[in-house]
Parts: sequence; C-alpha cells; structure tokens
Amino acid sequence: MACWKGPTMDAINIARYGMMNAAQRLDSAATKIADPDGGFDPTSAVDLTLAKTQFKANIATIRIADEMQRALLDLQTDRR
Repeated sequence: MACWKGPTMDAINIARYGMMNAAQRLDSAATKIADPDGGFDPTSAVDLTLAKTQFKANIATIRIADEMQRALLDLQTDRR
C-alpha cells in the first residue's frame, strides 16, 4: 500500500527542519552569551529572540498542516 505524501506532509517535514534550525540557532547564541571571554555580543541576544520566534512559527505550521490533513480525512470519511 502506497503512503500518500501530499502538501501537508511536506509542510510538516519543512517545519520540523525549521525547528531543528531554530534549536541550533538557540544553542549557538546561548553558547556565545555564556562564554566569559567573548564579551557581550548583542547579535547573540537578537538570535535568541529570533530562534524563539522561528520555533513558534514552525509549531504553528505543523498545527495548521495537521488541521488540514484531518479535514481532508474527514471529507473522505463523509463520502463513504
């Protein structure tokens, strides 16, 4: 049986990679901020905020894609 991979699955996978990228950005910025010899770099503080926003946006993408997929499945169920 073939597995259907439509736009919602692509959106979920893209969002998953976006969340991984946000986690890497957060880790990198936190490491730079925690480095006692590096001094304070304001771009690292901005990167923390960007990582948080990026993560939230990707979570929203997954939620919407999930809702779309459920709606499509409900339509198929209703036709039977």
